[in-house]
Amino acid sequence: MTPETLILASASPRRRDILRFAGIPFRVIAPKGVDEAPRKGERPDALARRLALAKAVEVSVRNPDAWVLGADTVVAIGARTFGKPRNVREARTMLRNLQGRAHAVYTGVALVRNVKKRRVRVERTRVLFKKLSSKEWGPYLKSREPYDKAGGYAIQGTARKWVRRYEGEYFTVLGLSLRWLLAELNRL
Repeated sequence: MTPETLILASASPRRRDILRFAGIPFRVIAPKGVDEAPRKGERPDALARRLALAKAVEVSVRNPDAWVLGADTVVAIGARTFGKPRNVREARTMLRNLQGRAHAVYTGVALVRNVKKRRVRVERTRVLFKKLSSKEWGPYLKSREPYDKAGGYAIQGTARKWVRRYEGEYFTVLGLSLRWLLAELNRL
């Protein structure tokens, strides 16, 4: 693989930042028409895998000669998933559910070329939040931070103060499993 052929099939600024941090050259083409709604009975890890692959395949169809990187992050407690909150009420509900408890962050990552060549992986990181007071989450809910992130938080943002600990890869919570990606890119 030549570095200039990697396409990131994501509009996520965090994923772009991770690739830049790792020194991986890329260009961005956002996927179109991928339905991100969970299917009935779909496990959180399966949802992250399906969406990462769907995004990569959709962009690969339009760019068959390039390696396409798709990714998706799902926050879950058990089988219950938390997507991106659409409003203050949803963000508040998510924070109430996540506070004082451990939750899992699943990030699916897919590398696809010419639709047929595929490498897919799902990584899991366990995150434990402390209990939050309304003084902590009140101003947070008024900011823009919770509204474009699975689970309504960014571990590198305001929520870093709420994390008691995490078990797994930090970059998985950010939205891209960097260790796996680097290993795969080295193989290619």
